[in-house]
Amino acid sequence: MKRSIVQLLLCVCVAAILKQCNVSSVPGPGGSEVTNGFVMTTDGLPVSGIEVTAYHVLYLQRNSRENLLIAKTDDRGYFELEIDTGLYNVFVIDTAGKIGICVRDVGPGEEMNVLLLDSLGAISGIVHDADSGMLWSPLYIYSLGSPFGVFLYPDTRSFTIDNVPPGSYSLSMARVPFIGCPSGSDCQTPPGESSFSNVAVTRGDTVVVDTTIRIRDVGYLQ
Repeated sequence: MKRSIVQLLLCVCVAAILKQCNVSSVPGPGGSEVTNGFVMTTDGLPVSGIEVTAYHVLYLQRNSRENLLIAKTDDRGYFELEIDTGLYNVFVIDTAGKIGICVRDVGPGEEMNVLLLDSLGAISGIVHDADSGMLWSPLYIYSLGSPFGVFLYPDTRSFTIDNVPPGSYSLSMARVPFIGCPSGSDCQTPPGESSFSNVAVTRGDTVVVDTTIRIRDVGYLQ
């Protein structure tokens, strides 16, 4: 309760600073609008020189750096992102300090005000095949619109995604093309993805998921 009151007072104070500094949405190059805010610790200290990364909601970490916007905070912890169109998930992750935040569905010209960095968590899991009980094909576990993606190999069957800010994440999986197809099997499954869990990560905790799937029904990663 005390922590919530302190954070509320901090947000009110910073909102007053924003008003005094006249920091708001302004037109950017090419007709875009500036999405801005401040990054601070829960103690009210500005975080300078840290990357603020916006991932398009359909961004897949493995494929490319398209649909990815990056800014850095100044000495006040202030940042600006130029979002032309669409929705983005904004991540700030300090792996050294083990703190971060995720703000979802941010659009052009939004004033994000204060982003308070909280303790990072992790997602750990194991996957079983419903037919054989074994993991006979490599899989890619990922969360769209985020920096998180990890390969899962048959010799381990388990995975861990570290440095995850508090929030809810939809994890999906896909097979890797032309790898792990058993002899005589039909591996021409149409491309697609299999979402198997909505995982709620709380501050500083490791969430463990255990799931059984039919691997041959999982689509290939494109």
